[in-house]
Amino acid sequence: MDKRSNLEELLYRVRLKRARESDAKQLFMGIMDEVYHATGHSTRRCWETAIELVADHLGIIEEPWRYSLPELPKSRLFKGEIKPAKREVPKDLAERVRRTGLIEEFVEAARAKPWDYIGEVFMEERLANSRLGQMLTPRSVVQLMLQMVMTDYLLKKEGVWVDAEALLWTADYTLRHGPPLWASKALERAAKNVESLKKPQTILDPAVGTGRFLIEASLMYPDEPLILFGIDIDVWMYRACLVNMALFSRHPYSIVCANSLLIDPDHTGPSSPLWDYGNLWAPADVSKFYVKPPPITADQFNLAEWIKLRRK
Repeated sequence: MDKRSNLEELLYRVRLKRARESDAKQLFMGIMDEVYHATGHSTRRCWETAIELVADHLGIIEEPWRYSLPELPKSRLFKGEIKPAKREVPKDLAERVRRTGLIEEFVEAARAKPWDYIGEVFMEERLANSRLGQMLTPRSVVQLMLQMVMTDYLLKKEGVWVDAEALLWTADYTLRHGPPLWASKALERAAKNVESLKKPQTILDPAVGTGRFLIEASLMYPDEPLILFGIDIDVWMYRACLVNMALFSRHPYSIVCANSLLIDPDHTGPSSPLWDYGNLWAPADVSKFYVKPPPITADQFNLAEWIKLRRK
């Protein structure tokens, strides 16, 4: 139940009007403001609630892979178990915010001028967890680093990339006609129908945060065959990244919620099953992809035994 005075109500309506007349960041803050005046929650909780409301509007809570690989059949996208995602926002609060139209206005404004507005609010409102050392990189630095990362790739493009449609056609052809010898011939035929052949470039952000490196990579290089990966340990930063990727990414992507310091680099490459567990609103348990814990003796760390364990 709202407990606002007439003056508070007037000030709130003024802020709401200003949000509508402003940019995407102000619109997102308008959603947070609506949540605050309905609940009295902390700024951090209002930020999280606004993220869930936008995610629900985009449909990525029910359909995690809706935007990441929309052209492929769902059966090809996910090999893990999709657990029903529990919404944390009460239905009456969600309906109240929807009636304002702010969510639709935010999505429209953000897509018209793409950027990480959710992250901008996160930093301006000082919502970072100091224990995790959370800090979002300024846009100019993001762009510079991406240009440095992509320079080598752009100079050494290789004509071996076959698009998803051609690969699906080849798979179907192989299943119909087998044996394996047909696969190579089918790939050769499919490749001739692809106008621009390029080797795909994978980009991984091991501390993805709200996803600004990945979304900026997709925006800066929309015509390059990029495949985007991200990891973050904070579940709400992870969810903010999912919203941003759904809003802005033009490339395939998979984001997982995990401790990137424990991910085993020898068994979690771009084709690893780890990425089949990405993009879920209720994150999957991916601890089986972690490095095995080192053996610890009663008084010291046994380095020799740990090395043996890693080599198994």
